[in-house]
Amino acid sequence: MKTVLITTSFICTILFGFSNKNNISTTIENKNVEVEKRIQSINQKEFSATQLLGTYEIENQGYSIKITLKDKVLYAEQSWNKASYIIKKSKGNTFIGEDEKRFTFSNLNNGLVQQLTVEGERKALFIRK
Repeated sequence: MKTVLITTSFICTILFGFSNKNNISTTIENKNVEVEKRIQSINQKEFSATQLLGTYEIENQGYSIKITLKDKVLYAEQSWNKASYIIKKSKGNTFIGEDEKRFTFSNLNNGLVQQLTVEGERKALFIRK
């Protein structure tokens, strides 16, 4: 009976075409980045209006924005001043509102968007209540 010693270098050479152990680590890291990008792109497909509806708040600060739909038009209502205005689709999951504020919806989970980023004079992250 013959004993055959198989080294990591040998396996790397057979499977990946190189013998340097560092190269396999880099290859695995690159594949992980590719998979993560694919997951993000799947999660960032355009959402339906019903997936956007709900109340989003800045944690521990008492500010919230309620997204509603009336006659096929989306509205944003701010809790701090009760201002309500139409938001219109710009591109992808971004909408434009009053004073050119940008509303970007992200992080779909269980069929509902979980995050709303509002950019105007400042940038704020709101989380679904």
